[in-house]
Amino acid sequence: MEQQGGVPQLRPLVRILATGCRSLGTSGQWTVSWRIDNLGDRPLEILSAWLPHDKFYSQRSLFNPALQLPPGGTVNLDLPVTCQEPPGSRVENAFVILQLVLMGQTWRAFARHLITVDSAGVPQPHCQAISVHPVGVASNGGTSEE
Repeated sequence: MEQQGGVPQLRPLVRILATGCRSLGTSGQWTVSWRIDNLGDRPLEILSAWLPHDKFYSQRSLFNPALQLPPGGTVNLDLPVTCQEPPGSRVENAFVILQLVLMGQTWRAFARHLITVDSAGVPQPHCQAISVHPVGVASNGGTSEE
């Protein structure tokens, strides 16, 4: 549980896994399929998703209406991704960022991935860590996320 002003706050519990990658027919353009699992006991909403790394990039996708993720449920999500790295390459610290809502509070889930490009030139994402942070709450550095 997250503490905000001394009050315990529930935190979203999610798993974000890549389940496939297929070419869009243009060099360096892919559709990457993701499975998002709600490991918690409260429903979540997914407002947006994006991949900001310049070597494994997808612009922000906004979901209106929000994607509903019930407790213990799964959402499958296909995102267009640009990755033009040659076979054998590695892209470190490629993040999938989800903006979530849990019980009226907005959160961001950061799933850090290592991308390995296989011998056929297909990017293969491997999730290394997931962290979840409330949006709009000052961090230790005194800044706020929007």
